[in-house]
Amino acid sequence: MGISNIASNLRPGICTSSTRPTTPYEGQVIYETDTNRVLVWDNAAWVAPNSTTTNPPALEFIKSQTVGTTVSSVTVTNAFSSDYDNYKIIISGIDTTNSFGNQFQMRLANAANHYGSIYADLYNGGVSQFYRTNAQNQFWMGFCSPDNDLNVTFDIINPQKAFRTTWNGFYHGSAVMGWLSGYYSLTTQFTDVTFLVDVGTMTGGTIRVYGYRN
Repeated sequence: MGISNIASNLRPGICTSSTRPTTPYEGQVIYETDTNRVLVWDNAAWVAPNSTTTNPPALEFIKSQTVGTTVSSVTVTNAFSSDYDNYKIIISGIDTTNSFGNQFQMRLANAANHYGSIYADLYNGGVSQFYRTNAQNQFWMGFCSPDNDLNVTFDIINPQKAFRTTWNGFYHGSAVMGWLSGYYSLTTQFTDVTFLVDVGTMTGGTIRVYGYRN
């Protein structure tokens, strides 16, 4: 027997994939015994309530990229698109050939339009101060670190829109931790981002990019 098209108190209705309500109301819930699926009528189609199409997660994975072996830079291509305004980037497990005093950097374009600052605090109290990027070809994100210990997590805002791209986050490297914040001074739209060191090379580690659902 089919489910009533007007009996809104039936939540959910038991049916099969061939005996669904013919005139469902928006929000009607059914359970199909032949497919073992719970579906909801969204006023256009029967959809799964936990579908990533109808209910995508707030933070959606976009891509992962390994750093490589003994490289001075790595570019993450197609990291940004018009699908999202804002992104989270998590960098973990990078091993560098130089430690304290060597800079880990980010570049959106090879142009002197990166501005910002970081705060660095050395665990033993040897360093506790600010470092600034002023009209440079890249942004200083923190200190490098050996033993796969370099980690950075930050949000990047509007890289694909005709606004100034800004970023805010935190880093840990070479027994130093701190926060970072900066911006690109032009309203350039970016799809790629590059990470680099100013001295030596990087090995290992992973860069993961996530998009914030609008």
